[in-house]
Amino acid sequence: MTDRPSRKDVDTDRLSGGTAAGDGDADDAKDATGQELRQRRETLGADLSEIAESLHIRIEYLKALENSDYDALPGSAYAVGFVRSYAKHLGMESDKVALRFRMEIEGERPALRLNFPQPITESRIPTGAIVLVTVLLAMAIYGLWFYLNARDLNFADIIP
Repeated sequence: MTDRPSRKDVDTDRLSGGTAAGDGDADDAKDATGQELRQRRETLGADLSEIAESLHIRIEYLKALENSDYDALPGSAYAVGFVRSYAKHLGMESDKVALRFRMEIEGERPALRLNFPQPITESRIPTGAIVLVTVLLAMAIYGLWFYLNARDLNFADIIP
């Protein structure tokens, strides 16, 4: 059994202040993770530049997380990792915060659709060009053999 929170657990505790997700604006619900991280940092009196240095995360990314500026963040996998590390550093439940953040950014960024190349179907019958070249090559070899046998020549006789 894992210690990961379910989506139901995260939905019931959208904000750390005990506010349900439906109590504020849609923007407040969308920005809940960033606001929660900023409030927690300010409550602890921690300096953002010291946290950035401690976690080895650029301060611009931490500011973007707190301001919910998702366009300034790198790929979603990195952003979720940053949120998890930042929340853990602040003494929060990092898995719940990361899951909530992931749910927020799913609404912001469209799901990536991958188009994989389709393999070319192979036919079991060779194409006409291959058959033609093979027949011509076989006729040339047969003609050379016939010519050498008709004159009673061997390859050993041809080579000095």
